Amino acid sequence: MRVRERLSWFLLAALGLFVVASFANAVSGGSLEPPGPVGSTMKTLDDIPGSWHRRLSTTGADPCSTARFQCVMDDEAVLDRETGLVWQRVPGTTVHSWSAAVGECYKFAVTGGRYGWRLPTVEETSSLIEVATNTLPANHPFTASGFYWTATVSDPVNGNPQSYALGVNPEFLTAVPFNQSQLFPYWCVRGGSTGS
Repeated sequence: MRVRERLSWFLLAALGLFVVASFANAVSGGSLEPPGPVGSTMKTLDDIPGSWHRRLSTTGADPCSTARFQCVMDDEAVLDRETGLVWQRVPGTTVHSWSAAVGECYKFAVTGGRYGWRLPTVEETSSLIEVATNTLPANHPFTASGFYWTATVSDPVNGNPQSYALGVNPEFLTAVPFNQSQLFPYWCVRGGSTGS
């Protein structure tokens, strides 16, 4: 019986060594040392979305493919590479009060089938305007006309922002305070600031 016990113990030990050796080979992932020198993780300004520090051209045969503008989301939206903002290519045409326009953008998922849209601030809308002409740049890909609500609230007369918000006409840069109950369409944007 002792020989049998020793033989059993020896077989179990051999089997254990075999399992350990097999497991060690199975999980071997190679050296933990890096394959070469570690590169820098620093990014240049060109690597950061948006290029507020420079002006990009809108010239080109296709308004949806210029240095500044690129149509995205099945050509339903436009990425402005200068700011990193994504705009509806065709703004809404239905008119709403200011609070309804805010709600329409928040629940909006038609453009590109994505949520995350909001009303732009007056500064963001103004960022689309060319200073030399006070209009949208030549060869832009948008279909926009008339006034659109912005997220910026303002009451220049009474100092009461609860009743007025700025509407902007991007065809010729004009920002006008309107009573929030007035009716204008909305032009939703994604990305960037959510402040007003």
